[in-house]
Amino acid sequence: MLRKEKINTDNQLLLNPDKPKLVIFGSRQMTAKVSDFRLFLLGKELEPVKAARDLGVTLDSNLTYNEHIVSTVSSCMSRLGQINRVKHIFDKRALIIIINALVFSKLFYCSSVWSNTTQANLDKLQAVQNFACRILCGAKKFDHITPLLKGLRWLPIGKQLYFLFFCSGFQVHDEMCIDRFGQL
Repeated sequence: MLRKEKINTDNQLLLNPDKPKLVIFGSRQMTAKVSDFRLFLLGKELEPVKAARDLGVTLDSNLTYNEHIVSTVSSCMSRLGQINRVKHIFDKRALIIIINALVFSKLFYCSSVWSNTTQANLDKLQAVQNFACRILCGAKKFDHITPLLKGLRWLPIGKQLYFLFFCSGFQVHDEMCIDRFGQL
């Protein structure tokens, strides 16, 4: 920590000792063993917290991402509820653009970080996609959703996360190949 303080003072940066959060990451058993952990920053004690937010992602001490998923689902469902109230004003193409911009951008934000979450959390995210699909297709709450998803050519959330992960991996690989061949 002293090195961080020196870097900040050398670059004329101020560090607010009230802002940093201390999260101890590990399994439930491992974090239970660490009961009296103390860390001081600029003379102020940092007490461990269960979760902290960084760049819009809530990281909990067990890296389950439960809090992040719950808040994301809540926000997306709220937005979808508002869109559902005014859907009669827009055509299907405009609704797709609105849902992609306001809902799916939030839903998939930093998905490469939290994509290894539990199936229960993926089911919550799937409920958001299902609601968006119902809005677009005009389906009722208990209508079967799979044919509607296929009609829109949307992958289920779990498969969508795999797709995004492999696409980003391919892009990295492809750019590395271009860099290597560009140097020849």
